[in-house]
Amino acid sequence: MDGENATAAEERSSNRTLSKGLLLLSLFDLEHPDWSLRELREESGLPKTTTIRLVKTLESHGYLSCNATTGRYHLGPSILKAAYVSFSHSELVRVAHPFLEALTRETTETSGLTVWTDLGPLLVDVVFTDRMFKPHLWLGMTLPGLGSAAARVLLAFNKESRMEKALLAGEVARTPYTLMDRDLLRDELLKVRRDGVSFELREWDLSMGAVAAPVLGGDGLSRASLAVVVPIERCGDAEMRAYTEAVKQVAGSISRELGSIE
Repeated sequence: MDGENATAAEERSSNRTLSKGLLLLSLFDLEHPDWSLRELREESGLPKTTTIRLVKTLESHGYLSCNATTGRYHLGPSILKAAYVSFSHSELVRVAHPFLEALTRETTETSGLTVWTDLGPLLVDVVFTDRMFKPHLWLGMTLPGLGSAAARVLLAFNKESRMEKALLAGEVARTPYTLMDRDLLRDELLKVRRDGVSFELREWDLSMGAVAAPVLGGDGLSRASLAVVVPIERCGDAEMRAYTEAVKQVAGSISRELGSIE
């Protein structure tokens, strides 16, 4: 088989696998919120080995979760996050996306839009740079803890009760540079509120840094956090100043476009 035919065959195989995976996901609804492996196999008509392989793959990516007590499967957090992105913030993303594209063009770095949810900070839009460095981000990704610039902006420009609740929850030590002390974290959030911007250097990921600013609502609270994510070697003082100016300007433009501020 020549290269072109081999590629076509691989694409057909991938499409068939995707179709089978989607078939399994489609079986979950209000009347059937959970299934056993045997029930999934019987209802889908797929071979046992295929069903097991697909279920385990979907589980590894968070699209299915298994109840450790019953052994039955239900929809996982990745499905819930995707639904949240699709319905709760569709207008925000629609308005903000062109601004993210412009910010990425201006800075030549990856830009992202994050909102606060019960799951913590959630990435609802991202525009990747054309440069070689691509941060390990994906749509629907959650950012646990306060190590990210996006998380700090979202909390600094939020209600005091929400900020204190997050502080009481404790920090996640992502890297040796993650700020863990609760009082120092509170001081940092107050500083972010004063300055209107948050910086992150190796606190979330050793390979990168970030600058984030708030997209504000009419009540002065954060609707989202806009961030530029860069490799650590491009986090010098001059570069960070340029990123800061660009991020704050674009975040303000999104806020005005949404009718949030004058």
